[in-house]
Amino acid sequence: MSVRHITYKDEKLPVKLGYYVLKMMQKQHQVSMEDLEGNFETYEPLLFYALEQGHKIAGKEFKYKMEDMVDILEDCFFEFVAIIPEFFPTDVIVKMTEVGGQAPMKRKKPGK
Repeated sequence: MSVRHITYKDEKLPVKLGYYVLKMMQKQHQVSMEDLEGNFETYEPLLFYALEQGHKIAGKEFKYKMEDMVDILEDCFFEFVAIIPEFFPTDVIVKMTEVGGQAPMKRKKPGK
């Protein structure tokens, strides 16, 4: 899966979620994707590692710090949350979001 982009201060930032992001979330923050539901603070490291990996794949310099994630999410939280399901198979998304009786997230088809 290629990178997706979010817009922050009129700049398209590359984002990539996958193994690296999941590994770093577990290793550095002791959280998994299931922990995202209802825990807004977990989106900060999730975005950080997704941006870090996206920049690496896109061959761009990564200039952000973990502390910057609050400001970036303030501007594009819903944009970021909307693209998360695009990186995972539908059955994984359904399993992650069924916890606690929550309705499953809808996975958008690429290009839509």
